[in-house]
Amino acid sequence: MNTTNDNQPENKLRTNKATEQENANAKSAKVVFTKRQIAELVILLLVLVGVIIIARQCNTSPFAESQSEQTPIEQQEAPEESATTDDICVVAEQMPEFPGGQAALIEYLSHQVTYPEEAQANGIEGRVVCSFVVDTDGSITDVEVARSSGDASLDQEAVRAVQSMPQWQPAQMDGAPVSVRFSLPINFTLQ
Repeated sequence: MNTTNDNQPENKLRTNKATEQENANAKSAKVVFTKRQIAELVILLLVLVGVIIIARQCNTSPFAESQSEQTPIEQQEAPEESATTDDICVVAEQMPEFPGGQAALIEYLSHQVTYPEEAQANGIEGRVVCSFVVDTDGSITDVEVARSSGDASLDQEAVRAVQSMPQWQPAQMDGAPVSVRFSLPINFTLQ
């Protein structure tokens, strides 16, 4: 029996040391993320930053109260002209569309674009990316070369073809037409 009583203080000592060790481990415990969790957090942050950037470009915020809660009633009854914005968006709820859709745009460009004779004679091929604004009334404005083909005659022809396009169906944001910057690649290929 004495041996049992002698072991009790030793067991208490072991229990106290184990408890102290657990407390020390709990205090020094660190949050550890797996590589996958870190990757998911990074992706989530990138998506959030993208939403904020797009919202700023369109002069709206996904985190703000609705427009009707921010604007007094007297200002809401303003003429329709003030409902449109002079800001140019990159993305809209409903993007602008060429009359007849994508297939009609390709058809139009295939008939409208004329290969410059000088470039054709010299065997020059290339791709021109034109940037332009589809305004709130669907008109094409602010046409420029976003990426050059490297040949001025191809660039000029692409700009001419874009400037001659008919009015598009304008973009929509919250049911109102908005101006949107659009990019269009035009390929010049010899056959």
